Amino acid sequence: MSADEKYTIIDGVRRAKAAEKLGHQEISAQVWENDVPIRSQSISIDQLYSEKPVIEASGSGFARWRKVFRSMERGVSSDGTQVNPIKVGQWVKGIPLTDVIVEGADDIDALKERP
Repeated sequence: MSADEKYTIIDGVRRAKAAEKLGHQEISAQVWENDVPIRSQSISIDQLYSEKPVIEASGSGFARWRKVFRSMERGVSSDGTQVNPIKVGQWVKGIPLTDVIVEGADDIDALKERP
């Protein structure tokens, strides 16, 4: 697995974008091929692509975004279980994750949990 490989997110764009916003360099992922998981690995945020150009984080989307963001911040879901790895495929489709826009959530600091 070289650093120049690219992956498209099948499931987990919000988790990946939250990880990026939190300053994570990598995220845990399951690589899928032909609807079958072939391996688990850490993947650099810079290697990820998304078919979803915008994450809606205002109105009804805000609660979901905040929940995902806080789960990534803590490393556990709201029910106390470990956050699932994202699901990716070994192809490039869409835009780089770093270009995905989180619409309506300008103040990331407001999402972070207070000590």
